Amino acid sequence: MELERLALERASTAREAIRIMGEFATKFGYGDSGECLTVGDPNEAWMFEIFGAGPAEKGAVWAAKRIPEGTSA
Repeated sequence: MELERLALERASTAREAIRIMGEFATKFGYGDSGECLTVGDPNEAWMFEIFGAGPAEKGAVWAAKRIPEGTSA
């Protein structure tokens, strides 16, 4: 939740928020077992999957994918 909050405070688009979350997680680490976050703006939406790099590693493993236009829940 903190990762998403930090990114949304700094970003003006969903794409920028994804980039910021990835940079923060890689640089400072991610200590959770994993989660999926959805980030959107008026123009696009993204799914961001992340989990920690491991107990002895600082960093994170993450991937993001833009949700195609016209996709519904």
